[in-house]
Amino acid sequence: MLSLPFLSAFLTLAVANPIPADRTLDSRATAAKKPVSADEYANIVYYSQFPVSAQTACTDSLPSGIVQQQFFEINKTSTQAAIFRIDSRKEFVLAIPGTNGVQDLLTDANFILSTYQASGVNCNSCLAFTGFQIAWNSLSGAVEDGLRDALAEYPHYTVTISGHSLGGGLGELAFGSLRPQSFNVTALYTYGAPRVGNQQYADYIDRLSGADNKNPGIYRRVTHADALGHPRRPGLPVVDLGYEVHQAISYNETTQLYNFSNIRYAQAPVGNLRWAAPQPPQGRNSTVTTGPSSEPICPQSAPLWYVSASEFSQAIESGYVGGWKTSQIDPRGLIKASDNNIIFVGINYRLGALGFMAGDELKKAGGVANAAFHDQRLAIEWVHNNIHLFGGDKNRITLLGASAGGGSIVHQITAYGGQRPVHFQQAIPQSPAWAPNSAPAYGNDAAATFLKLLNVSTFEEARTLNSSVITLAQIIQVATSPYGRYAYGPTVDGPGGFVPKIPGQLLAEGQFARNVKILSGHNTNEAAASTHPLSALTSDIRPYVVDGFPSLSNETVDYIVNDLYPPVFDGTYPWTDNRTRAAAIIADSGFTCNNNYLNKAYGNKTWAYEFQVPPAFHGYDGPYTFWDGSSSSDTFSTEVAAALQGYIVNFAIKGDPNAASLPTFPIQGHNASMNGLNTTFIGPQRDPTSNQRCVFWQHAFDT
Repeated sequence: MLSLPFLSAFLTLAVANPIPADRTLDSRATAAKKPVSADEYANIVYYSQFPVSAQTACTDSLPSGIVQQQFFEINKTSTQAAIFRIDSRKEFVLAIPGTNGVQDLLTDANFILSTYQASGVNCNSCLAFTGFQIAWNSLSGAVEDGLRDALAEYPHYTVTISGHSLGGGLGELAFGSLRPQSFNVTALYTYGAPRVGNQQYADYIDRLSGADNKNPGIYRRVTHADALGHPRRPGLPVVDLGYEVHQAISYNETTQLYNFSNIRYAQAPVGNLRWAAPQPPQGRNSTVTTGPSSEPICPQSAPLWYVSASEFSQAIESGYVGGWKTSQIDPRGLIKASDNNIIFVGINYRLGALGFMAGDELKKAGGVANAAFHDQRLAIEWVHNNIHLFGGDKNRITLLGASAGGGSIVHQITAYGGQRPVHFQQAIPQSPAWAPNSAPAYGNDAAATFLKLLNVSTFEEARTLNSSVITLAQIIQVATSPYGRYAYGPTVDGPGGFVPKIPGQLLAEGQFARNVKILSGHNTNEAAASTHPLSALTSDIRPYVVDGFPSLSNETVDYIVNDLYPPVFDGTYPWTDNRTRAAAIIADSGFTCNNNYLNKAYGNKTWAYEFQVPPAFHGYDGPYTFWDGSSSSDTFSTEVAAALQGYIVNFAIKGDPNAASLPTFPIQGHNASMNGLNTTFIGPQRDPTSNQRCVFWQHAFDT
């Protein structure tokens, strides 16, 4: 099963019993050039767990023997840290997590060098990035007080610092500040940490850690290109992919799952490959690798308006600018529901300005529109070509994705108007989302704004810029998007392109891959997060329709607000006030009708469900899809979760969601049947998307 989540060219695989624990697959591995000791490698793995646990004050998931002594959070800089106590090691760990919000992203982006300042430190000509220093200085006082109190109670304990991503940079600053003082700091571990300062600053950190050409000292910095040469771990399978030799990073005795993480499926999209179609990996590296030590996450961003909607799930198109392969999913529960009979593959792909740039200027520079969809397609081909090495069947590949992931699946089905073969046999789009009016003009507008932010006039010039500059421009552009917008998403790229027309039109015209089985789903209240809150305060929703669909004529807008979605609240229509009326327009145009187009295109020989467990907002079926067998709250229906998971894994394994142990799930058929999933009933109902509104939206933007 290949997952396109609310979605760098990396994959993660969770593999069940198909690979025996005592088997090595096609290995021609050679000894690592710079191996570390087994003890040091164990420490690298051990200290990597702390930054993740430092993101909240919640301690429920900490391993036995680890106590969270103190938790620090500075709202002004969105910066967190925690002190953990491990009595068995007589040690405290100061852990600092990675980017955790819009303010963290702005801290990341502040690459102006300024004088490095730390109490009691004399570092001539040392410079460090201003954003990092501001963030660490906001934490340092509280952290120092916390460590003093902890060491006063446990004076013989040592202190180790561990940080990930942005937290790795802050951890290095913490080390530079705390090591010279009486805090008994004996080690520093960072994972995917960015560069923090200039050469003089780096030399100072080296001196402080005791590092030289022969001795790495007490600082271990692990990066995506780390050359520390992980020692081969007995019992874990190795797979030879031709271009590299990859070993599982772990085996879980309880779940009986292997985890192969961060496998490259394409060359890095940098230099001339920025905004270009992805290219398969080249060359041959026979050294055994487990992939980058920290999870690669593609540059991404979020609009500022999204903060006010954060209690809801992600809205339409959010996954086209943010998210990564494990950001909101843990596949272990789904694999368990299959009795370990599926292999789960999660992928990353380019996002935002790097993944969905389009327009005439990009084309002139040799770029490709909708690069993210090309990334996905190459990843699917990778699975087709390599899944047998992990015990899988290339002729039984199922795509699973929600929101933008679901929208991506529909775009893969309609890619090139169905003129090219696809390398998957089944698809499960959940609440597939995309903006229906993705005309070429929108790509030109977004590109012009982006180039202006970069202060360049062409994409050739933009390719020469540092990635931090590109990322900052994307952050600003997306952050300032109007309510409900994300600046980037799928764009029609014309005849011969990946998206020659919008998917609804392609499906209506028969231009899609026909040999794919479909199980689709949507939620009852899809548009809660993406409906402008001010729509509840007015009786005239016409301005919101004009703003949302500027290409529609005045006559068409009149038809929408007066005839298709009239201001009638007597129960005749599925809206009760102007806010839910506006929400219905957004839900129909951007979410629910998309599955209706798909079901009709396949002659209703599909399976479809509606998730109805209150409040049934967009994305609320996600925890049910990946349920781990426990009940997370009193409102969580384990019965619905078991049914939904059963339908999904049966469909993935045998192409039919039905099983004797589950409520009947009929195909859509001519009666447009759809299974409702709620706490009182699971079974067939009339498809609520089989209506005139969806007929209208499917053809509203035909070209």
